Amino acid sequence: MAEHIKKSEYNWYVVYTKARWEKKIHDILTKKGIHSWCPLKRTTRQWSDRKKIILEPVFSNYLFVHINSDQLMETLTTDGVLFFVSENKHPKVIRPCEIDTVKRFLLEDYKSLTVVPESSLQALQKVYIIKGVFLNHSGTVIQLNKRTVLVNLQSLDQGLLVEFNKDFVLPQYNSVDMETM
Repeated sequence: MAEHIKKSEYNWYVVYTKARWEKKIHDILTKKGIHSWCPLKRTTRQWSDRKKIILEPVFSNYLFVHINSDQLMETLTTDGVLFFVSENKHPKVIRPCEIDTVKRFLLEDYKSLTVVPESSLQALQKVYIIKGVFLNHSGTVIQLNKRTVLVNLQSLDQGLLVEFNKDFVLPQYNSVDMETM
């Protein structure tokens, strides 16, 4: 356990799960009394005879848990949980503002969302977001075809590829990092 984490303090962590077990593990943890969160998005799937709208996890193989240090082992030993996302051999604490930002974003109507691994991202132009749920945050433009802006939630080791209207962003010219996350 990291020295700076108090034993009774509740923090957000990310667990890595078996493939396609995110919702199942969420249900198991909830039954155990462990607060977990599996962000879901609506997706249309085409079968040979019909189309169906389903809910699938936003982050493949990831599940968020809000626990104290006493619940770390109970969470880790849950069937389907492989490991905690870690930093310096300790479970990495996710800042509440990052969880809140993802929750608010999932409520927005104008969005288009794709999650990509941090390692596959390419840094191009930094932009400052002036409207919407990501107001006053910085992002990196991946494509300029239409209005795609990357918002990097660094401690999640993931990037959110978010589609904005062009009037939602301004180029970031100075060297001061305006990101507030």
